Amino acid sequence: MDAPLTETKLMSMEDWLDQFGDEPFEFVGGEKIPMSPSVYGSNYFANLIRDALNEVVKPKQLGDVYLELTIVFTENVRWVRKSLIPDIAFVAANKLVAFRAQHPNTWKELPLMVIPDLVVEVISPTDRYSKVRSKVTRYLEEGVQLVWVVDYLNEVVEVFNKTGFVRELTNTDTLTAGDIIPCFELTLETLFT
Repeated sequence: MDAPLTETKLMSMEDWLDQFGDEPFEFVGGEKIPMSPSVYGSNYFANLIRDALNEVVKPKQLGDVYLELTIVFTENVRWVRKSLIPDIAFVAANKLVAFRAQHPNTWKELPLMVIPDLVVEVISPTDRYSKVRSKVTRYLEEGVQLVWVVDYLNEVVEVFNKTGFVRELTNTDTLTAGDIIPCFELTLETLFT
């Protein structure tokens, strides 16, 4: 894994909201990183995975699954330390309830400031693998429990947890989310067919 990243520069929430409205970006180490354009294939596979997650998450009311939702990491509600836009993020229901309770009058106007439990990055031909791995490191440093990196062109999924790289799955394997989303199983052969 890459060396730990350190961020020392902050952006005010007001500036972040003003600038983000112009064009989505990630904010890391005081730098705005423009988002790469996506291609049909990456959106197609992101939707398939989101739908598969929702088949388990929604009936059991475990939380919410988001596509390309910006997650903001703050020093406090007025200062943005980092913002990342995962292709897919799952946030447990108890975290969403706590966020709304913490910001009862403003949660509808704020970006989500909650650490997701699961993040999925779908590698697009427009992505550089080294940048995707750097994002994985950032997610894990922030406390994301599980990260999947989906390489649909090579039909491979890399699985990471808080200890780092766990394993690589191929189309003969089944993707699971452990205790984060119990009962979730997705056969990769089904996904990549």
